[in-house]
Amino acid sequence: MSDNRLAENIWTLLKKPQMAIPGMADILHAWFVTRRWYQILGLAPLVGLLIGAVFFAVSLRFQHRGVLAAPFIKKLDRELSTSDLFKQLVEDRLLKKYSEESSVDGNGTRIDRSSKKNRYPSIGISSSGPKIGLAKEWSEVDRERINLLIQHALRLDPASQALQYRSAVYQDLFGDADECKKVMERLAPDDAIRFLPAHAWKSLQLLTNTTAENIDLLKLDFHLRAAAEWRGNDFRVYDFASRVCERERQMRLAFDLAGIAAKLNPALNVRLADLAQDLGKNTERKDAIDRAQRHFTEQMVSEVEQTEARIGLAGCQLRTEHVEESISTLKGGMDLGNCDSQRIKEALVQTLLYLHRNIVISSSNLETLDTKYLDQAAQIDPMNPEVGEETAFVLLHRKEKEFKGSLPSAQTLNKLISSGKATARTHSLLGQVYMNRKNYSNAITQLKMAHEKNGSDVETKILLANAYIRIAPPSTDQANQMLDQAIEINGNSPSFYALRGEIAHASGDLLKAVTAWEEAIKGDQTNVECHQCLYDTYRKLGKPEAAEIHRKFIAESKDRAELPAGLTRSK
Repeated sequence: MSDNRLAENIWTLLKKPQMAIPGMADILHAWFVTRRWYQILGLAPLVGLLIGAVFFAVSLRFQHRGVLAAPFIKKLDRELSTSDLFKQLVEDRLLKKYSEESSVDGNGTRIDRSSKKNRYPSIGISSSGPKIGLAKEWSEVDRERINLLIQHALRLDPASQALQYRSAVYQDLFGDADECKKVMERLAPDDAIRFLPAHAWKSLQLLTNTTAENIDLLKLDFHLRAAAEWRGNDFRVYDFASRVCERERQMRLAFDLAGIAAKLNPALNVRLADLAQDLGKNTERKDAIDRAQRHFTEQMVSEVEQTEARIGLAGCQLRTEHVEESISTLKGGMDLGNCDSQRIKEALVQTLLYLHRNIVISSSNLETLDTKYLDQAAQIDPMNPEVGEETAFVLLHRKEKEFKGSLPSAQTLNKLISSGKATARTHSLLGQVYMNRKNYSNAITQLKMAHEKNGSDVETKILLANAYIRIAPPSTDQANQMLDQAIEINGNSPSFYALRGEIAHASGDLLKAVTAWEEAIKGDQTNVECHQCLYDTYRKLGKPEAAEIHRKFIAESKDRAELPAGLTRSK
């Protein structure tokens, strides 16, 4: 081997130290073959120095690979940090599910009238959090640049868990999701705590890649608690997981996860307080509300934009039964330049509706119901569909024959209906109002609107069928059509047979009516109205023996009704 060739090989080894061992073997072999022994011995110090330098370089690389990778990592942090990568995943994968879950829970838009408990409205429960602006379309150039930085750093420091995590998350976002999963299974096993950000990824994966019914809550709880100490975590993951657990009636787990979310975002102490109330944890509820109130008060003092802080403070005041203070806090922000007046108005209307619903629940006589909060809500936002629903519900329980003027907030209903913003439930309730007042043509008009907006509602179909047979002349074909659709959805029942009999009777087909009513009492022997209809119809058909059977039942029913409570007539 010539000296030039030797120098060239040495220079190649200096540029690629990973080839040191096979390269040195080739050089030594060549020397032993082509050189005399005294020449080899004379070059021994130089060869030894070269070998030592190569091994020193290799050793330096393995011992200080983190130092070599540091410049790439710093540049990565400037471009896209580890926490930013995770927030990118949250923005891309979780926010849609998060908003759906948040809108169902605690917003006060629907209420079970038989329940003695009305959930607090969602005001003061922050569900948005800071937006970091990462959920965007990445150009090919940006994606390639980030990928090259990650791969360069990973080659220099392949044992780094942080770099493995970044590479895996990048693959999850833009590349091979299966490869990402393999890495994450190694970094965050289900039985040991290793790399905290990877546990955060696993919890997000469990929440977004399965339905709520299939989530392994124990596994989810393990990964969430493992990742709780990671500073780059996102509170929305814990809040969403808490809402899922609440829906699955795992209330203690929901409370614990809400506590972690509240540590990451103090505004969520409001929701933590609501969960504590559900669990009867009065001390924890008071502490959570105090923390939330301090947080919102500090925000109102320190921040220029006060919308969320003012709404949050009003929510705390509402939960501590300072009702008028809560209303004043919101009203005070409606005309301020540093508040979003629309958001403030929405929160104020939700608060007033919540207070109105509490009056409805606690009232023993809806005919004399105090509607001051409902009227205020109607004045602030007359086109709010929920205001229309509540107004129609109150009207249903009023006995005045005149529709106009029966309730101050009722004056807004016509505007709401004409604008097309009234809900199917509002139209259905108004249909019942007109039915009670025997104004069947207007009832049909309202019920048709309800049916157009919600064609699957069985109650509306039954109301329409009843209205069609009470107009003059009765529209029995349309009534049967509505009843058939209701049966197709819910299946047949004694009440549906009874209605079928009424429709047949309205059309003049007495035999068909009798057949339907007989089917109805087979399923419900206590239906006095069906027995009365059968008694009357059998008499019209000239069948007094059959009519007598039902007359006896009606008489016995009247006797039973006349007895004092708790007594029975001896035979």
